[in-house]
Amino acid sequence: MPRTLPNGKQNNITIRRLKDKLGVRAVASGELILNKAVGYLIGIEENGFKYMAEALNVSRLGTGMSGIAIARRAFLEAAIYTKHREAFGSKINQYPMVRETLVNMMAEIEAGWATTAQTLKLFDEVHTYNQKNEENYPLLRILLSLLKYRGSELGVSAAKDALELHGGNGYIEEYVTPRLIRDAIVNPVWEGTANIQALEILKTLSKVSGRKFIQELRATLNAIDHRELMALRKFFEQEVARLETLIVHVLQQDEYTQTALAKKLADIMYDVFSGVHLLEEAQYDVNQDNNARRVLAVEQWISLKFDRSEDRGILANCAISEEIFNALVCFEKKEL
Repeated sequence: MPRTLPNGKQNNITIRRLKDKLGVRAVASGELILNKAVGYLIGIEENGFKYMAEALNVSRLGTGMSGIAIARRAFLEAAIYTKHREAFGSKINQYPMVRETLVNMMAEIEAGWATTAQTLKLFDEVHTYNQKNEENYPLLRILLSLLKYRGSELGVSAAKDALELHGGNGYIEEYVTPRLIRDAIVNPVWEGTANIQALEILKTLSKVSGRKFIQELRATLNAIDHRELMALRKFFEQEVARLETLIVHVLQQDEYTQTALAKKLADIMYDVFSGVHLLEEAQYDVNQDNNARRVLAVEQWISLKFDRSEDRGILANCAISEEIFNALVCFEKKEL
């Protein structure tokens, strides 16, 4: 619908109002009144819903990536601020809980990017190069929903952590952290909430039984052959087997129970998928440059998402070492 018609007259489109949003103010959202407005058909008339569905896939990809990007910016702001901020005679990034927050933020970002990269690659295969088939398209739908759900959530949690690491300054508009958290908070809502994404995954799994998802993970693990990474490969092989059992269990339940379990299952699928492909990236780094930085990220991811110890690591005296902090937060090379 053009604003101006070929005869020079204004089209019958009126802006009813611009919405006063919490964030994303750089992108205007409004309500339009169409009074016999002139519009031109784009594409094939019968394919309107198909176009909308495909556009939603693009939007979900962008929304998930937006969350990852906000998380990366939030981490950068927090890492720089804590390196220069001094309290009680030390830079605050020397304190163990600050270090733990920064390391966990980076582990989440590295894992999130591992899933993002796989989703982008598959999206190109299906849409850019028109190689859509019965196996890659269901897998893409699952990955889009996983990335949209957890990438969006990561943007919010990372922005919140960055704001907290800034202390009171993080709440002041002179810093970027208030805008980051305002802009991040909409991503879990746009293009379908976490519940909607979980239901989308459940619907796809009910059609294809999750076979391709599990096969893709096992194929990736089979390519992990570096001798120093075999223990990590074995760990994820066990998690993939457990995930396969959980998928079968959920699909055998009645509809009400399936929907109750859907988001829990989506979380495990994301955690396993991200870990497996982060391990794949770690092996690449080791083979190319003997850099084990991402190996540490994998180990931190396992600690974050798979550690089931009853004491939460207290009895083991878990703390972030200088080696892990320098590698993950300061991007120092870590030789294997």
